Amino acid sequence: MHSKAPSKNYFLKPVSTIKYLDSSPIDSSSIAISSISCAVRTTKLVAAQAGRLVALCFALLFLVSFNLEHQSLQFFPSAHADTHDPIFSLPEDVTLLKLSARASRTIDQDELVATLRASHKDRSVTAVQNKVNELMQKALSNAKKSASIKVTTGSYQVYERVEARTKETLWTAQQNLTLRSLKSDQLLKLAQSLQSMGLQMVNLSYQVSSLRYAKVKDELLDEALLRLQTQANRTAKNLGKKGARIVEVSIQDDTGNLPSENAFTARSRSMMMADSVGSAPVAAAGESELSVMVSGRALLQ
Repeated sequence: MHSKAPSKNYFLKPVSTIKYLDSSPIDSSSIAISSISCAVRTTKLVAAQAGRLVALCFALLFLVSFNLEHQSLQFFPSAHADTHDPIFSLPEDVTLLKLSARASRTIDQDELVATLRASHKDRSVTAVQNKVNELMQKALSNAKKSASIKVTTGSYQVYERVEARTKETLWTAQQNLTLRSLKSDQLLKLAQSLQSMGLQMVNLSYQVSSLRYAKVKDELLDEALLRLQTQANRTAKNLGKKGARIVEVSIQDDTGNLPSENAFTARSRSMMMADSVGSAPVAAAGESELSVMVSGRALLQ
């Protein structure tokens, strides 16, 4: 049997010397110098690796920028390169002309539009709704008696609000009723009757009816297209060409059904108009300007 070698406690030696397994003493100053030398070599190695990494990044950036520049040259040709614009494929004796024309007309407004409101305030939300419902039913029944007046109802609103003066919380319910007619006298008489029932006038205005608007718009389109062709022919003649052929046209409706200049919003007058049930409200028709613009391209040859 082998005898176990006695253990040695090397950590109880003096601080000035350290004995390793080979029992050879090493001075602590030598260890410090060796550690510093190792750290220096490690730092140099890390710096070298970092330098290689930076060089690699610059190379990648150069390749990316070169690739993007190459693609931009492919997809965005210079002004001297061939493009897909038809003008570059035209024969030498053909000229491409871009032009536009407009036709306008001032027309009389022929349709009267009135908006009245049924509204009620109360502490009870049920009471305000019942009152407005009853008033609107009577108003609709009365308004539908006239075949020449188109009647539509607006949004129904119910909300709670604290009165600024009395600090009292009240519920409000309201709904609008809109009347449209080409016969203004009949509409004004009906509006007077509805005001006497308790409805308030919110808006009263003239406008161009949809039928007149469509008719005038078609006439303006014909006029604008004729002006476009005339303009192309005149330009061709002045340039010494035989004729002009329009190959592309775009149509733009500049104006819609413009409101009347004498239309008024009767929020500040509604109470006065509701109280003056002895006379009907007054409205005078105005004018609206409608216009149509066309643009396009023509070939002069």
